[in-house]
Amino acid sequence: FKGRVIVAKVDMAENRELVDRFKVKECPHIIYFRQGKMYRYDLPKLDAASLRSFLDGFYKNSKAENVPIPKSKL
Repeated sequence: FKGRVIVAKVDMAENRELVDRFKVKECPHIIYFRQGKMYRYDLPKLDAASLRSFLDGFYKNSKAENVPIPKSKL
């Protein structure tokens, strides 16, 4: 996926605000962001081939969700 996808790892204990914002319940949890929408990876297999298939278009079979707006610090 080099040059095509940015991957980030989040420490759930250290980033509760992010965990709550994206409703992450378990780890690992993969969310694909594309064109202002987010798609949750929920395939049973977590291997390179399945992830590549998801990113190459299978994500369209997942529910497109709006990206939640961060809560104001005020």
